[in-house]
Amino acid sequence: MALFTAIISPKKRILGGVVGEFLRLAHVWPRVEIWGDQSKISPAELAEGEYSLLVIAYSLTGQVVRQRSGGLEISMRPRDILGAESLADSPFESEAIVGPGRITLHVGTLGSPPTYLHTSGESMVASSLPRFDSLDLTPVPVRSTAELSFGAVRYSSEGLFPEQLPEVRGLKEAAEMLVELLYSAVKSSVASGCAVLFSGGLDSSLLTKIMVDCGLDPLPIAVGLEGSHDLRVARESSRRMRLDLVEASLRTEDVASTLTYLRKIMPLSRPMDMALAVMVYVASQVARSQSRRQVIAGQGADELFGGYMRHLRLMRERGDLQSAVMRDLDTLWREGVPRDYISSALAGCMLTLPYLDPMVVAMGLRTPASMKIMGGVRKLILRETAALAGLPPEIAWREKKAAQYGSGLDKCIRRLLACERSV
Repeated sequence: MALFTAIISPKKRILGGVVGEFLRLAHVWPRVEIWGDQSKISPAELAEGEYSLLVIAYSLTGQVVRQRSGGLEISMRPRDILGAESLADSPFESEAIVGPGRITLHVGTLGSPPTYLHTSGESMVASSLPRFDSLDLTPVPVRSTAELSFGAVRYSSEGLFPEQLPEVRGLKEAAEMLVELLYSAVKSSVASGCAVLFSGGLDSSLLTKIMVDCGLDPLPIAVGLEGSHDLRVARESSRRMRLDLVEASLRTEDVASTLTYLRKIMPLSRPMDMALAVMVYVASQVARSQSRRQVIAGQGADELFGGYMRHLRLMRERGDLQSAVMRDLDTLWREGVPRDYISSALAGCMLTLPYLDPMVVAMGLRTPASMKIMGGVRKLILRETAALAGLPPEIAWREKKAAQYGSGLDKCIRRLLACERSV
């Protein structure tokens, strides 16, 4: 995704100092747009001038900010961020309109670029980042609009999951429907020449297979500590799929330095969140070094299709998963998606999560629990879908560790945190 920050003050003031940290991200994005009081300005003018309205945006194209009659429109649409017309129909989009005395923010479907806000009698702030000048900002819910004025904000919501699908009558029919939806999701949201966060497991391998079938030339990137389980699995899966894998093999000091940087910008409190943020950030760094600016990942598959061990326990105890799925999706929009999008953006890439396409989400909500978990097998419908798509059975039916564990990052980060506490 691109990154933006917008500030409105009741009176003109020097704003260059409060956006200094944000301006330091210029080294990872090739284009920066700076607008002061509705006019384009240079970094030197920002440092010296006084403004009551300021917008800064990073992207690949330098064309995400447009002047409209109602103010400045900031587009967080994939087509505008990457300059790829093939992404015109992507459902993952957000936007902001910044005008005198008001900011209007809209966040699209689950998986869209996250946006944060703050308002008081002294200022309004909207940003892609959750922290700004010592302020912790408030996230805008998915599929909603927030209208800011000084000291007040009004929300309107479109409803979380409005898409409906016909009832499926059996596992084979459901798998056939899901494979069509996944191909459609990839075609609408993934541009040619992307990278994919590749662990060699079911979720990332299925997406990679579909991208290859669609002629999108994905570059698989595996991240883990030296000698970790996930690097071995990714190596084996890429060999079976005849892919040219890029490995990012990390040492403890690499993890420590990356984590220190990310924790300055994001509220990462759990080792799991830290591990996943490091993984996405490193993969995106590697992608950018290979001139790949869109990173594809498999987040959402576990939440929708019964991939967690707790889902297996719930099925044994209650025989139903629906309430757990809804809780998991709520956690995903509040924590998981922002963490991963921001980690990727800080490295100069736009993250895309095809499993969160609205129709795929609708399919996940519609699918009975008995098609997700059966006989101790998790994500049954996704495994059947992978078989239909032609994924090798050794990959489609392999059980794999969670990414934070298989990569070795969770254990490494717990050791680093223990060292912090002992100092």
